[in-house]
Amino acid sequence: YYFFLVDGKGLYFFPDEVTLNIDGKEYTKLGPMSYLSYVGGYTIKYYDKASDKSELLEIEGKKITVSSEKININVNESYFMVYNDKNLLIKPYNLDALSIDKE
Repeated sequence: YYFFLVDGKGLYFFPDEVTLNIDGKEYTKLGPMSYLSYVGGYTIKYYDKASDKSELLEIEGKKITVSSEKININVNESYFMVYNDKNLLIKPYNLDALSIDKE
């Protein structure tokens, strides 16, 4: 229940209905089995399965989020919130390696 899939490269798939928000305002609803693709920080493309509609939007400098009853995803910064905790949507090898100083 209440999940989404992400490929780590900017493609998000939603098996349930979600709302696409731009700068904090509802832009459109995406029906079940829809997707959104975030391209290079300047463009998003979405496909709404329910209406069979696709749109390409220029979003430079705008905050893009996708939300539903249980999901809140910040597309620009690649994270989602769960129980007030921020969970990153990046591959672990993008993080700096931990090192232990042996003194």
